[in-house]
Amino acid sequence: MDLRRVAGPLQSETGRRPTRLFRPPSPFEGADGAIHDGSHVHRTANGELVISKSEVIVANTLKTLGVDYLYEQPLVMSDKTRRLPDFTIHRPGQPTVYWEHLGMLDKAGYRKNWASKKKWYVDHGIAPWTDGGGQAGILVWSTEDRAPAGIDAQEIEQLAINVFGHRGAQ
Repeated sequence: MDLRRVAGPLQSETGRRPTRLFRPPSPFEGADGAIHDGSHVHRTANGELVISKSEVIVANTLKTLGVDYLYEQPLVMSDKTRRLPDFTIHRPGQPTVYWEHLGMLDKAGYRKNWASKKKWYVDHGIAPWTDGGGQAGILVWSTEDRAPAGIDAQEIEQLAINVFGHRGAQ
């Protein structure tokens, strides 16, 4: 058996992650003059660049419902650990909502990483919205089936309505 074939990046869980570990970075300058990571190539209705078309759907749904959000806003906890939630929704007088879109749950490594990330949120007082949230915030996540269904924009919208109501985050 050819060692290069079984030891290459495509055979590795790490190698299959959407990172730049096995490819040179490809930054580019946006129309606004800002430098962007080459993996952020899809534009939302608000004009920000996101990683996936699915995140465009989530972002546009939030915008349509009047929910103001920040994309990949760094979340740093008191123990200095950090995450980049896909969407952060600050609501005056209410707990912050952290929304993650899970687009590759069909991959074992991605599922394992999500389980670890979800535990991190809960350990830091950010509990799932279905459990009433936590003292440090509310965790929401959307998913999609890779085959055969894909993403369901109506399902994303219904989830947002369930979490925020028709009036959005205000």
